[in-house]
Amino acid sequence: MAEAVDKTLGGGTAKAAELSEEENKGAGKGVIWVIVIAIAAAVIYALASTGKFGGAWDKMKRGISEMTGGSAGKRK
Repeated sequence: MAEAVDKTLGGGTAKAAELSEEENKGAGKGVIWVIVIAIAAAVIYALASTGKFGGAWDKMKRGISEMTGGSAGKRK
């Protein structure tokens, strides 16, 4: 059972050691797509909640400032 689960989930230990460059590029593209979609969703949410681009930009800067503890984004 352990061998079947290992092969199903991880491709087996031999497969994990032999990842090709093409498979690594695919993983990188997937991560980039997730980041792009998250940023687009945040922009759409900010625009929908404020109703204008200027307000959405201010909301995004305020959110970034809050997430980074004031080291980035809107400063007083």
